Amino acid sequence: MLPGIDELIRDIYDEVEFYYRKETPTNRRKLAREWGVVYVSRPGEEPEDEVVEE
Repeated sequence: MLPGIDELIRDIYDEVEFYYRKETPTNRRKLAREWGVVYVSRPGEEPEDEVVEE
C-alpha cells in the first residue's frame, strides 16, 4: 500500500474504539462497524448478535 496508509487505518480504528469505549463490548463493535471497522471471529468463536442497547 501507499506509505502511511496502514498507520492512518490504525489511527481511525483506535479513534472509533476510543469514542465508544464506555459501551458494552457488543455495542462497541456494532457501532464501530457503522464506521467501517471490520471484526473477524477467531476459529471456534460464535458470531455475535448485532443488537444495540438503547
